Amino acid sequence: MRYLKFLIACIVFLQMNALTYATDSIEEGNLPVIIAHRGASGSYPENTLVAYQKAIEAGADYLEIDLQMTQDGHLVTIHDQTVNDTTNGTGKVSSFSLNDLQKLDAGSWLDKQYKGVKIPTLAEVFRTFGNSAQYYIEVKKPNAYINMEEKLIEEIRNNKINLENIIIQSFELKSLEKIHKLEPSIKLVMLYWKKNKIPTNDCPKLKQLAYAVGMNHDRVTADMVKQVHEQGLRLHVYTANDDEEIDAALKSGVDGIFTNYPEKYNRDLLFMLFR
Repeated sequence: MRYLKFLIACIVFLQMNALTYATDSIEEGNLPVIIAHRGASGSYPENTLVAYQKAIEAGADYLEIDLQMTQDGHLVTIHDQTVNDTTNGTGKVSSFSLNDLQKLDAGSWLDKQYKGVKIPTLAEVFRTFGNSAQYYIEVKKPNAYINMEEKLIEEIRNNKINLENIIIQSFELKSLEKIHKLEPSIKLVMLYWKKNKIPTNDCPKLKQLAYAVGMNHDRVTADMVKQVHEQGLRLHVYTANDDEEIDAALKSGVDGIFTNYPEKYNRDLLFMLFR
């Protein structure tokens, strides 16, 4: 028994030191933050409470949340403008009332064991996890919805979510500018799709409101990361899902990595796997 207690104490000591070492490396910029893309979406129904819960348990730094809006003005967490791919229904999210939307099955498409899983509202996500989680929210198709940005800021305030726990990203610069006017202290990320080089001409303007840019992981090089850093911005990449992709992102020096598998690639595991 005495030997067992000693062994347990040694294991705890080593784990604590390993975590400290990893954290020190992160603060020095050697390891990026890990963003759970639509939650732990590689193994659980994307953008649902179960996917978010599993991402938190896996040690993800941020929960990535995609937002659409219902016919009656509720912000809900679903990637596509339609429900076709991830529920048993069809049609645009904006054509459903919240009550009707939440009658849909958002889990069985992945596995029958998730039958009955619902599309949550952003408010439900905030009420479930509060300030115990950090949120990386994408405003999807803001031009398609009236006052989407105002409703988002309202939900953050109503649920008393600390602003330091929030990052908001979008492909629409005007949407980010609107959010910045509503709440200047929220960190913003400008997304780019399939670009072969950093649009450095955008950087001086972006620095006035954004803290980072987001790009495809397979288009990013160490030189591109250096260029962005020289402009005073950070660079996050999406979506790296295997060892080769993660390793390439790490070697390029990015500041954040989106992944569908936070259970495989949280920062502690990255430290052990890729140091």
